[in-house]
Amino acid sequence: RPVTPVARADVRSNHPRQRKVPNVPQHGKAGTSHSHESSSDTEVRSVAEWDRQAEQEGLFHDDHGTGGGYTGSFGDARDARDGTGSGANVGTDANQDADTNAGTGIHVLATSNGSPYLNWQTRVMYQTFKTVAVGSDMKHFTRLLHRRTDDELVGEVPTVRVDSKHAACDTWCEFPVADRPDALRKWLLTDDSKRGEWIVMIETDYVWREALKMPPPGSDAVAFHFHYINPNYPNLPEVMKRLMPDNKRDEIKMTDIICSGPAPTMIRKRELDRLIDEYVRVADAIEADADAKQKLGWVREMYAYDLAAAVVGVPHVVEDPGETQLIAQPPADTSHGNAAMFHYTWGAEYFDRNKTKAWSWDKRRY
Repeated sequence: RPVTPVARADVRSNHPRQRKVPNVPQHGKAGTSHSHESSSDTEVRSVAEWDRQAEQEGLFHDDHGTGGGYTGSFGDARDARDGTGSGANVGTDANQDADTNAGTGIHVLATSNGSPYLNWQTRVMYQTFKTVAVGSDMKHFTRLLHRRTDDELVGEVPTVRVDSKHAACDTWCEFPVADRPDALRKWLLTDDSKRGEWIVMIETDYVWREALKMPPPGSDAVAFHFHYINPNYPNLPEVMKRLMPDNKRDEIKMTDIICSGPAPTMIRKRELDRLIDEYVRVADAIEADADAKQKLGWVREMYAYDLAAAVVGVPHVVEDPGETQLIAQPPADTSHGNAAMFHYTWGAEYFDRNKTKAWSWDKRRY
């Protein structure tokens, strides 16, 4: 008789940053249900190859043995920015019947380049957001689309579109998440970004299980402890130092750099305003540095955010898996704990007592 199967995470081929794996969509007329061709055998084979390459590049900078609670402690408020954003402001309020004022509550923000891989995830994530957000502190939602044309979800999911920094990433590019820092900076110049006091930056591959609550007054930003992010990994300190401004290299220690990334993160808008220019600068510097790209691998944009927070001096409370209010990652996590969201980045495989695979699911092959 079959027994209850056990789920496992295959860390050899499914790692937490492959939600950023680019794919090769086939574009039709924008705004139609046939705008994109969904996943193909080519994409699946490409994902497997990118997984293998990422491991060879040292993706898992683990074994640092440290917990949460990293805080940045350096830097002054940033200078005023130049430039303007683009795209229409069409974000929406989650509580249509609630009394809301500009600059209040939590504004949930998901970024995307409009690929079919991210769009089906976005549909799931947004529907679960609407379910849990009613009557909560999560008053606003925006999908930030970094793309030079509208996609099939514009009009279906509340969207602000800004032009992508790299036009090639509208179809296929090596690393589409490289456009996120620039897109965030453009969005922060729009009226849409001013609606919430706190901004929760998330990925598309989340499922909401309950609403987040407003942090108490005076709280620092909240981030998630990704154990594979480790500035102290043997070959990384020299890279991180090289990416710092000259006047910070003697001040900032590796332990001042949080082991996290921009998502999931809950941060006041004014604090995100402070660090955004440095985030963009570091991300651009990494992309222009072949050695840094190779050593930081597919998580390099996460390191850009972490270093920017340390340089500017925006402290984050980094919460550990199992204790965080942000995400649980089944099947690597065996319970949801206090997490508001599930992050389904790990492939799940269930086996019976004879070690025969009974069921499996992986977002990359869905």
